[in-house]
Amino acid sequence: MFGRNPVITNVRLAETMEYGEAWLLEILTLHRLPVSCMTRSERPMSEWLNRGYHHLSEEALVSTLTSMYQRGEIDAYHDDDMEKPATLRQFLLALGEMDSAMHCGVTQDGGKRWEDLAEPDWSRFFEDVGWDGENVEITAATRERLIELVSNADVLWQCNMSVTDDSINQFTPWEPLAWKTLPTGYRASVRYEQIPFTPRPREEIMQEHSKNRRRYVELRTWAKSICGHDYV
Repeated sequence: MFGRNPVITNVRLAETMEYGEAWLLEILTLHRLPVSCMTRSERPMSEWLNRGYHHLSEEALVSTLTSMYQRGEIDAYHDDDMEKPATLRQFLLALGEMDSAMHCGVTQDGGKRWEDLAEPDWSRFFEDVGWDGENVEITAATRERLIELVSNADVLWQCNMSVTDDSINQFTPWEPLAWKTLPTGYRASVRYEQIPFTPRPREEIMQEHSKNRRRYVELRTWAKSICGHDYV
């Protein structure tokens, strides 16, 4: 699937943007990227993001980013100054500069445009961070969602987990992404153990993978991909 332009079936998307712009909007919604890496031909974003590619020439990429910047859908900040966004000129100069200390992402307006197309279900969004071999911190929008994730850790992460209700901490507000704030989040530090690998015939392993794939996608999906990729 990666490396090709997928067919975009979302009518609203087809009427408003090309695939490359849709890809950039989606990527910059989910991640703030180092500006210096966005136009480096020796290591294109497709190699380190693993989420497809925009398929734009450098000229078209710069033009598209410029348009998005001018519409107020994306912004950029110097790494040491989060108080004042960079100007468009500063952003364009930083593109491709190896030593640039600037990062780029969507604004609230850009995030809203993405939400209108992707129709995210924020109650299903989650984060898993700090894997250290023993514990991981899981955050979700509801207590039920966090428990669902832990209960299906074998499918999601090939490990066993357990969590007690009193170990789940509620906090407010929660910022799941830099541009998005939710009224409440639920977080727990969860102990885990990797499921030991057991040598088995290849056919058996492939059958199990096929069986678990649908459940894996169901567990991870929380929005539509406006690029046509599996949103996991």
